[in-house]
Amino acid sequence: MQTMQNALSETRAAVTEEQDKENRRNNVILYRVPESTAKTAEERSTEVRRFCEKFVNALQMGVVGKDLKKFLD
Repeated sequence: MQTMQNALSETRAAVTEEQDKENRRNNVILYRVPESTAKTAEERSTEVRRFCEKFVNALQMGVVGKDLKKFLD
């Protein structure tokens, strides 16, 4: 019984790790993004989103605004 529980725990850990890798698969980190002067977090997020949209559009790689999901500042 203990062996089965250990195997199940290891399998769950492996699945969790694979899910984490899949979630991070398309992450992109941009350095030297201009600092926002907006007062609220929502406005800062909007500015960052606009910058990123302009950036990916300039690359002409077929990325569109709806492909961009989450922004951290």
